[in-house]
Amino acid sequence: MKRQTIIGGNGTIGKMVAAELHKMNIPVRIASRNPKPVNQDDEIFTMDVLNEQSTENSIKGSSVVYLILGLPYKSKIWLNEFPKAVENVIKACKKEGAKLVYFDNVYMYGFIDGWMNETTPNRPSSVKGKARQIAADLILDAVKKMEIDAMICRSADFYGDYPAFDVIKQIAEKLKKGKSAQLLISADKKHSLTYIPDAAKAVAYLGQQTEAYNQIWHLPTDPNPLIGKELVELVAEVLQVKPRYSVIPKGILNFISIFNSTMKELLKLSYQWEKDYLFSSKKIEETYGLKATTYKNGITEHLIKIGILKK
Repeated sequence: MKRQTIIGGNGTIGKMVAAELHKMNIPVRIASRNPKPVNQDDEIFTMDVLNEQSTENSIKGSSVVYLILGLPYKSKIWLNEFPKAVENVIKACKKEGAKLVYFDNVYMYGFIDGWMNETTPNRPSSVKGKARQIAADLILDAVKKMEIDAMICRSADFYGDYPAFDVIKQIAEKLKKGKSAQLLISADKKHSLTYIPDAAKAVAYLGQQTEAYNQIWHLPTDPNPLIGKELVELVAEVLQVKPRYSVIPKGILNFISIFNSTMKELLKLSYQWEKDYLFSSKKIEETYGLKATTYKNGITEHLIKIGILKK
C-alpha cells in the first residue's frame, strides 16, 4: 500500500490519525517543521507548508495527504497562512496525483440559528471564519475543476486530550478541589463538543473511502448537546463530587482581554457561547455507521487517561 502523508502529524488530531492509519497497516509519513514519529515505523519529513517546493517534496510518493494544520491563534496569521498553506497543498496534490483530506472547523459558518450541517452556507462573522472560508473555497474550487479529489472534514469544538484548551480537565480539577468550575459567558446554552478520538478515527476511515471524496463531512459528534450547567453536572457525576459552577460575564472577559491576547481572540467568536451551538453529524452516521461516543463515556475515558479518575 502506498504511503499516506499527514501534514501536521504531530498535533493533537494528527497524532491520533497517524495511530489509526498504523492500525490499518498503512505506511505513514509525518511532515511538519519539526516532525517526530508517532508509530515506530513512521517516516518523517521536515517541511514548511508555506513553501511551495517544500510542500511538493513532502508528499512525493503519497496516495493520500491529510492537511491537519495548527496555526498560532491569531486572526492575522490565520488570514494570511491558512489560504497559502491550502493553495500549496492543492498544487502539490495535483502534481503528485494524490487525494486530499482537509481537517476543518465551523468558523466559516458564523452565527447559525439552529443546527449546522454540511449544507450550511458560509457567513463568517470573524476574521478567522473568513480565513477558513477562503481556504475551504480553494479546495472546493479545485474539486469543481476536477483538478484533485478532496474532502473537507469538519469538527465542532474539541474535548479530550487537547493541551491548548482542555475544558473537561479544567472543570474536573476545580470540582475535585471543591471549587466552582468556571463557564464562559453563559451556563444555559447548548454547545456541541466533538470527542477527539472520534474525529481522528473518522478522518482516517474517510481517507480510505473512494466515494467519500469531493464532498464535506461533519465528524461524529454526540447529537445530544449539553448546556454548560449540564456539562459541569455530568463531570461531577463521573467524579462523584458535588457540582459547582460560576459564570464569567462577558464584561469581565472584555477587561481580561486587554491584558490577555488569547482571550481577545476568543471573544471575537463569543457568539458561540451566547447562543446555542448545534453541530449535526447525521450524514456520516447514516452513510457509514460512524457514531459518536456519548458525552458520559467520552468524559469518563478522558479523565481516566489524564489520571484525574481511577479505573
